Amino acid sequence: MALTPEQIEDIATDWFSDEWAVARAIKLIEQVEAEVRKKDDALIQQLVEAIEAETSDTWECNSYHPKLHDAVVAARARLGEKT
Repeated sequence: MALTPEQIEDIATDWFSDEWAVARAIKLIEQVEAEVRKKDDALIQQLVEAIEAETSDTWECNSYHPKLHDAVVAARARLGEKT
């Protein structure tokens, strides 16, 4: 779950009072958050690929793997992919 801009600013202003330092802290927080997002996306992509690889013979038969299908649909939605 991403932090809102207001949450990021609150964190930065809790740490610093100097305007320059707050701006630098905000930038750092945003950069860390972007890196975490990349790692999350990579793990979710690995999940999708692993599930699809294990179910490739029956993937078209969604009723055979309804929960796995739902998990892949949700993961793709999180990644911004069309199902």
